[in-house]
Amino acid sequence: MSSPNTIVVSTSAQLAKAIAELRGGETILLNPGDYGHVQIKGRTLGVTATIKSADPNHDAVFTDLRIDRSSGFRIEDIDVHRPLLRGESDSTPAVFLSKTSNIDLIALDVSGSLDGNSWNDGIGVRVDDSSSIRLLDSTFVQLNVASYFANVSNAVLAGNSVSDVREGFDFGGVSHTIIAQNRFTGFSPNYAVGDHSDAIQFWNSGVNKGSDTITITDNVILQGANGGTQGIFVRAELAAYRFTNFTIENNLYYGDSRHGISLNGVDGATIIGNTLVSAPGGYLETGIVLVNDTAISVTRNIVPLILPATSVSGLLVKDNVDLWDTAQKSGLAIKDVFASSTGAVGADSFVAKSGGLAAQLGAGFHIVDGIGASNFDLGHVSSYAHLAGLLPIA
Repeated sequence: MSSPNTIVVSTSAQLAKAIAELRGGETILLNPGDYGHVQIKGRTLGVTATIKSADPNHDAVFTDLRIDRSSGFRIEDIDVHRPLLRGESDSTPAVFLSKTSNIDLIALDVSGSLDGNSWNDGIGVRVDDSSSIRLLDSTFVQLNVASYFANVSNAVLAGNSVSDVREGFDFGGVSHTIIAQNRFTGFSPNYAVGDHSDAIQFWNSGVNKGSDTITITDNVILQGANGGTQGIFVRAELAAYRFTNFTIENNLYYGDSRHGISLNGVDGATIIGNTLVSAPGGYLETGIVLVNDTAISVTRNIVPLILPATSVSGLLVKDNVDLWDTAQKSGLAIKDVFASSTGAVGADSFVAKSGGLAAQLGAGFHIVDGIGASNFDLGHVSSYAHLAGLLPIA
């Protein structure tokens, strides 16, 4: 029997009615079924209301979800399946938040057409002009872009899994944001239209401001079967709007792009304890690329190349491990740096060998619990929360 604060619904009409009648603190449980287009508009709740699947083994399905000018919602354990309709552009989002605050998106399964072709799909989650947004423990499959945040402050994107997409997480004009414990793999760039796939990308074109106070930590980026995937790519296309205060720590990149970690137009960044490994057969060795930056610290990383341009000032490079570079024929061999592993390439393939130079320096990526959806460790992410002034999810 339902409690007074629990509302069980089975149809889209019942769900719309329940949303309209919310006062705060309720839980709407959705019986299995397809609820179509779901909209929350102009609802500000002082106490968070939750909308979630009643049966975690049989998720409710939305065609799309739009939350506009609203606050105080937790959306949990929902499948959002959004193939594009004829004539729709690949910028069409499955989940769209606009002018919102205090929104939690947890354990969503967001997908495009699922026809085996991510080139005809849209955006997974788009967030514009919002604050205090948490995107946690969710999966993104077969999309143009997994998530796109613009003009957003106080956000956490953590414990998510991204696969078979053209682009991972994109950010423009964001501040006080944590990107942690996410797993990216299986990118599908469409080179014919100019794609350069990135797992995590920051830009300023279109938002006309830089991003600041960003922590990127404990993420795993594996290019999968397709090449050309860039890792963490931060670029100020508009020189007037620079980026400040970035921490890039304990991330793993395995791929064949030069831009494993790339900063252009950043004032103040710490790049520490990351591992970048070149995938075999790639066109270029991967590396840490720095252009037009100031006050950058690069320490205790394992990487084939560190490439600072002459436009970089205030650079500290210390205690890094030089991994083998096939072009320069220098550096330590992979077998001498990492412990042996079996099976497909994964995070455990690049654990520093006990007693080796990397272990002695405390250099490189180390595995933490909770990387990727369904493995999410909120306790670990909460240890970064003070960096963004955010409270963990209750």
